[in-house]
Amino acid sequence: MQLKKHLFALLIVLLTTGILSAVVYFSNQYYSKTYNAAVQLTITNLAYIMLGIILGIIHITRQYNIYGKWKIDKLQIAVFTIPFLVFYLILIFNVQNIFIRYHVVINSFFKDAIGIIIGYSFISSFYKK
Repeated sequence: MQLKKHLFALLIVLLTTGILSAVVYFSNQYYSKTYNAAVQLTITNLAYIMLGIILGIIHITRQYNIYGKWKIDKLQIAVFTIPFLVFYLILIFNVQNIFIRYHVVINSFFKDAIGIIIGYSFISSFYKK
């Protein structure tokens, strides 16, 4: 029974990852046709945050079966999620140098990994007690 649950969760994660990859791909195609960077950046960055949330769904499903009230780990959000979010927004909007070349910001694996970490740390801060 546990194996079925884990396989189902893995299937959900793989399907949503595939869907998010398609969204990012089509967003990049849209940018190559229209050169509208704002739409492309917004969709791509939200997709990576959503990927982190999807990866954290396994944590939520484990917590869902526990009896108790939902709590939020405020320390994790204050120390981990919010600083990463601020750093992520600085990378996206590039406050220091507003005229940075677009491809330097968009092709940064580091920025994408931070988006995944933000989503995962946010969703994993919910627990039951």
